[in-house]
Amino acid sequence: MFLSTVREIIVINPKCLTQYIQNLMPLYLAQSNHAEEYIRNIVAESIGKLFITHPQELTPFISTAFSSNDVNTVATYAKSFKYSAHNNEQPQFFAQFIMNLIQLIGNSDLSVKRYSLESLSMIFYNIQFRPILEDKVQQVIEITLRETPVKQELITAVDLGPFKYNVDNGAPIRKAAFVLLENVTEKYINFD
Repeated sequence: MFLSTVREIIVINPKCLTQYIQNLMPLYLAQSNHAEEYIRNIVAESIGKLFITHPQELTPFISTAFSSNDVNTVATYAKSFKYSAHNNEQPQFFAQFIMNLIQLIGNSDLSVKRYSLESLSMIFYNIQFRPILEDKVQQVIEITLRETPVKQELITAVDLGPFKYNVDNGAPIRKAAFVLLENVTEKYINFD
């Protein structure tokens, strides 16, 4: 309840939390590896929305999270950029995290991979980010294309009595990869 309440405050008036950032961020870092996914989602959204108005204060905490050995923490912070990139007009604060997100596409954890693709998709969608992204387009396309084929190792068969049901754990990753490729193509590749 506390995290949901703080998220609502962030959405309505994030500037009123300026004096509490140094107290909030350790709490978010601690909750970013929570066992419950919905808690991690609240944390990711809150960090992303806070990053819009407090990028300098959050940068050291995000850097610390990206160097964590905990995959849930890395995934949560990777996902947070999805909530801050869409209409953001301050690409300079994202510049140092772009390569982190690109490298995380190759992570073996499916959540880290998916959330990195989703965040990069939102970053590439925002045309304000063009100056910091133009030199990375080819690299992003090459890495992202590797995530588009169906990977048999991500498909598991579930027995449902006399029937078998295939669960494709790679489908969310492929979807995120195709959306990212669509945004890159739409914004950065000229077909004239």
